[in-house]
Amino acid sequence: PLLIRIFGSQEQRGEILFWDGLPESWPVLDVDITNVHYRDYYMSDAPQPPGDYMSPKPVYFLTVASGTRFRFTLLAKRPDLLEQAVECTKKAIELLGVGAKTRAGYGGMSPAEG
Repeated sequence: PLLIRIFGSQEQRGEILFWDGLPESWPVLDVDITNVHYRDYYMSDAPQPPGDYMSPKPVYFLTVASGTRFRFTLLAKRPDLLEQAVECTKKAIELLGVGAKTRAGYGGMSPAEG
């Protein structure tokens, strides 16, 4: 099957090399926050029941600004397989995104025009 030839399986190495996706230029970084509402409850050996009396503990993390262009590099010995792998990869990135927190809206990408 095509996907096994491209990506491989437990029994077979894929025929495409996937390099890290890198920003085309130095990215603008933003800061976002998540609030852990019941940190004391989760971190304690003898926790009190969680409740509204607990204070949220903000956790800050860096994000890459929306609109940052990334370049993804794929290598293969066979041009026909490479073309199919590029199309599969574009569709996967467009539909699923990349990285963590895609359900929260991070990592969404669309293919570049041109």
